[in-house]
Amino acid sequence: MRTLLLIVLIGCLSLSANAQDSLNVSLLGSLPTPWQASGIAVQGGYAYVADGEDGDLLVVNISDPAIPVEVGAAEISEAALQVAVSGIYSYVAAAHSGLRVINVSVPQIPVEVGFCDTWDYASGISLQGDYAYIAADDEGMVIIDISEPTAPFEVSSIETEWWTQGITVEGDYAYVTDIYTGLYIFDISNVFEPVQLSVIDLPTHARGVKVVDDLAYVAARQGGLRIIDVSDPMTPVEVGFYDATDEAMYLDVVDGYVVMTDYQTGLLVLDCRIPSDPILVGYYDTPGEALDVMVVDKIAYLADTESLLILDCSDAIPSPITVSLTAPDPLIIPPGGGSFEYDISLVSNLLSFTYVDIWTGVLLPNGNMYGPIWFLNNIPITPNTVIDVTDLGQAVPAFAPMGLYTFWLKAGIYLGITFGMDSFIFQVIPTAAIEGDGAVEWTGSGQDRLLASTEKSSDVEQPPAEASLTSVYPNPFNPITTISVSLPEISELSVRVYNVTGQQVAELANGRISAGQHSFTFDGSNLASGLYFVRATVPGKLNAVQKIVLTK
Repeated sequence: MRTLLLIVLIGCLSLSANAQDSLNVSLLGSLPTPWQASGIAVQGGYAYVADGEDGDLLVVNISDPAIPVEVGAAEISEAALQVAVSGIYSYVAAAHSGLRVINVSVPQIPVEVGFCDTWDYASGISLQGDYAYIAADDEGMVIIDISEPTAPFEVSSIETEWWTQGITVEGDYAYVTDIYTGLYIFDISNVFEPVQLSVIDLPTHARGVKVVDDLAYVAARQGGLRIIDVSDPMTPVEVGFYDATDEAMYLDVVDGYVVMTDYQTGLLVLDCRIPSDPILVGYYDTPGEALDVMVVDKIAYLADTESLLILDCSDAIPSPITVSLTAPDPLIIPPGGGSFEYDISLVSNLLSFTYVDIWTGVLLPNGNMYGPIWFLNNIPITPNTVIDVTDLGQAVPAFAPMGLYTFWLKAGIYLGITFGMDSFIFQVIPTAAIEGDGAVEWTGSGQDRLLASTEKSSDVEQPPAEASLTSVYPNPFNPITTISVSLPEISELSVRVYNVTGQQVAELANGRISAGQHSFTFDGSNLASGLYFVRATVPGKLNAVQKIVLTK
């Protein structure tokens, strides 16, 4: 018996020693906390962390993700469970203390300036316009007017069957999770009289919820991830799920990927571009219990009870555009201002011809953003575009205060989606009042050459360097569209079309296809209007998904 037990123990130790604690997710930085980090929000160069035990709101400077630094804290009389930030105010769902409003205009001195009691446990929060929407257990959804943050007041509430836990608001609808019932959808077009439209039963303890492109993603504790089609709010339909290892708590959604906390397990990254078939593509075993998460530019900021973790998920979530910046290292600006040169490399992994914006900016030592310094609008980018531009210039004015700066470049939709970005750090050394020929403003030079490079690249047909789903055009379509795939060599190619429930509705290719650009026609004459998904696969080399919309 002892021999058998010893064999079992050795086997368990071997499994433990060989187990991976991460996949496609890496730790950038962490900040241990002496209390239970339960909620998180990120804005600018700061993370706002809610303390679910002692009732504090912690303000953390994350301008350097490798070295997050606590710069301020506001004491709250109850457990701070969830937090949202808008402008200079942080709004905290604080259990029995309801909504607390914290002025964070000076991050080092956050000050509570207003509150609104809820008669039950405030556990979730979402902001839209002049209103805060609170998940308040037995009281249900509570709507609070925050047009004057120093004097918020309740305007209405509506109950769910049991206890509300999570909430998100999109347009005229609020999506609320109930711990035992599931997902409620409320019409909030009239905030004074919210109306229940529907409820869909889910596995027990539904918690966090996000809604993107008519799909609701729900972290349902023991029920894992549930994906709900809410395109018709009167009749929501579950279209996919993923069983979590432990308890799915909260989540965020990026480009069809779900980044979700799984309490005892840590962080999971799921490819949900085909909602009926979520695939695990990344994970990270956190030291504590993973609770809340927010993703900004594919960096996950995670509250794991023991600490704030900053995790890079970019390897798990492919970038539509890869941007690389290079500059002299170390880069130091002397007293009186100056300038530096840098190089840009931009590679498009986009699936079709797209117009993108390109812009630069700088994160100042005090955590504020300055920019855009320059901005190129509606640049035509084709699949497989490669742009390399050297010796771009950036001036640093003489009045720039001493400290560390982060210079960044982004490509995407300005004030909307960031497809790709990169940055580097430079330093302005101490200076007295110096008169000289230093730069007088933040100005950039050389973007005319960058613009010329993008225009040239958009006109040149690039040879396929790798297998890719290059375009679907037109999209939306009625009833025919063309799907194009590039192959660098003879490949086993599969091209299939699925509806939102995961049912295959067409197979356009399945077999060995020669190298080059190939086009396939999809005819939706016999299908209903709505959302569909094209999946192109080459074993080990391509697994691409494109949303298409059939309109009749």
